[in-house]
Amino acid sequence: MGPYALRQRGVLLLFLILLFFMGVRLEFLRHHPAKAVAKSIPPSPFIVEARGIAGRPALLTYTHAPTFDQILQDTESSTAVSFGPAARPDFTRSREISLTFFFDSEGRLRYREGPCSVKTLWILGRPLPLNRATAEELALLPGIGPVLAARITAFRTDRGGFTSLHQLMEIKGIKEKTFKKIKAYLTL
Repeated sequence: MGPYALRQRGVLLLFLILLFFMGVRLEFLRHHPAKAVAKSIPPSPFIVEARGIAGRPALLTYTHAPTFDQILQDTESSTAVSFGPAARPDFTRSREISLTFFFDSEGRLRYREGPCSVKTLWILGRPLPLNRATAEELALLPGIGPVLAARITAFRTDRGGFTSLHQLMEIKGIKEKTFKKIKAYLTL
């Protein structure tokens, strides 16, 4: 038997092994579809933008809802204050929150909870909130420069905010082509 015939047998054997494993996987999927889907979709992470306790803001990612003590530890804060093991930020509205830590007049560590900054959302690849984004942030969008960004913020100020993304087409310089380019980057 020549080397060509041996190579053909090897390729055939490899193909048969591959078919066998594909058949086993398909049989598993047929009998356990929920398990296969659950394994294929990873849970979305908990994102915390922490400010005020470190020299600069920290962007932290967790697979589970963190406690305040975990956040303080992960930002390498030198504060010896503890919120207690059960004290957690409120992730009921969003899995992305901003926490600003500060000391009150009596020296106790406190926090303010809110939405993540627009810059953090941009870093995470999330749509920018049109009613909160600054002109500088809007100017980063494709087809939008400083002039159009200023028009967008002026329109927003005059109208008291946007109620629909389609209102962007009422602004001079934003036609349907530009709107199609930017609408995926924006949210209300």
